[in-house]
Amino acid sequence: MASYYEILDVPRSASADDIKKAYRRKALQWHPDKNPDNKEFAERKFKEVAEAYEVLSDKHKREVYDRYGREGLTGAGTGPSRAEADSGEARMLLDPTTLSQRPIKASWAVLRPEGNTGSQ
Repeated sequence: MASYYEILDVPRSASADDIKKAYRRKALQWHPDKNPDNKEFAERKFKEVAEAYEVLSDKHKREVYDRYGREGLTGAGTGPSRAEADSGEARMLLDPTTLSQRPIKASWAVLRPEGNTGSQ
């Protein structure tokens, strides 16, 4: 599948205004009412254009997309690579509420019920 930049026919360096203009142009081009002879194809293209605009017009979503591609937006591949995990580096996970990376901090006291020391 084409990249969101290709769908809107804009360069990766496009400004927010460029993206908005490209979206409007493509949305008009592929609107199903403007393509009655090929309505199903036009609907698919129209949805692709809307999806591309949704991501590229949102600063945080665009940053995630630029860094990780579509997989980053769906949550796939957000964990550390095998090399990072084996190197002992601190693990970072994607925080879905802010779409930023934050270190995970947990203590065993939080994970164990009160009074349970782990010995039986």
